[in-house]
Amino acid sequence: MIIASNIAYQYANTQRRFEYPSFNCSPASSLLITGASGAGKTTLLHIIAGLLVGFEGSLIINGIALQQQSARFLDKVRAQYIGIVLQQHHFIASLSVYDNLKMSCYLATKP
Repeated sequence: MIIASNIAYQYANTQRRFEYPSFNCSPASSLLITGASGAGKTTLLHIIAGLLVGFEGSLIINGIALQQQSARFLDKVRAQYIGIVLQQHHFIASLSVYDNLKMSCYLATKP
């Protein structure tokens, strides 16, 4: 479950500010994020994944409030609840795709 309310983010040293509408995404639901290039889609995904901190508003994932949490805590939440496939892949070149996926489970101490 994701509950986002009044999320806003501004990168340091820029005038660009992203403001997002509030939304809920219940388990087994899908959420489509669309917009023009530069509209802040990736920024929003990074906030939801706990990769960007210092945002305004409220973000709750599975009952856990993510705003103002430590990086270590966010790492644990990400390992337990969030899967990320980035546009720029960061695979280990010597491993197969399957072995790269197994490696992510190993690093997250999951079976």
